[in-house]
Amino acid sequence: VGARNTREKLEEFKKNPGPIVIGATQKAGCMGAAYEFIFNIEKWLREQNIREKVDLYWVTPEPYLGHFGIDGMPLGETMLKSFMKMFNIHFRTNVGIEEVKADAVLLSNGEEIKTKFVMLMPPFVGVDLIKNSPELGNPVNDFIPVKDNYQHQNFENIWAAGLNVDVPVPFKQGKVPFTIPKTGYPSDVTGKIVAKNIVKVIKGEKDLIDKPWGKIMGMCIMDAGKKEVIILSNHLFKPRTFAIMIPNVLYDFSKVLLEKYFLWKLRNGYSYLP
Repeated sequence: VGARNTREKLEEFKKNPGPIVIGATQKAGCMGAAYEFIFNIEKWLREQNIREKVDLYWVTPEPYLGHFGIDGMPLGETMLKSFMKMFNIHFRTNVGIEEVKADAVLLSNGEEIKTKFVMLMPPFVGVDLIKNSPELGNPVNDFIPVKDNYQHQNFENIWAAGLNVDVPVPFKQGKVPFTIPKTGYPSDVTGKIVAKNIVKVIKGEKDLIDKPWGKIMGMCIMDAGKKEVIILSNHLFKPRTFAIMIPNVLYDFSKVLLEKYFLWKLRNGYSYLP
């Protein structure tokens, strides 16, 4: 529904283009998805032959480009600054959102950006089910506190995986708070750990699998409008012994292949594959 609504808004936008603001609010997470959105919008504007009519803005609570909620990657900031310059995108870091008006976005630094289209990653909070269940979640964000095996800290028969997991922010917050990414590969990994551990409990086994969130491998292919950035690290959070970002400005074949692979394995019942 959200995608269809966005398409309708963009079709209207084409008739009378103007400034666009894309980014994330304070307390948001998964900045990578918002980065993907802005680069894909930039490509779409060129395809519609209206790019020269649009001032494109990126706003983020990150202290620097490419923090991603994981305290950055080697050369990540330099690479994303180059992307922003290449695509002529104005950017504001270390800012929150004070107000979204009908024709403008007011930032926490006092700046007001006139706009005709806005997409902002909202704060990440848990669902009402957790919020309305006493002692189930963290009252601050309504996510579920778990042990390293993703079993609830207080209730042995409750498990959590993916976005539901309460993961303490591992980096020092700046002026504008934000949180970590919990979608994509980490969700896939924790879901499998939970499934295996539940089977172990049913069988009476004690050797449950422990894998702290920050020790999960970092693996992402960021879409950048028919371009891509491959992100790999041995750990999601620091300290890491291996971390790399590989830009591909020619095509997005890795992203397309990864998408087709995931769809194939799920449609054919091979979800146990990597």
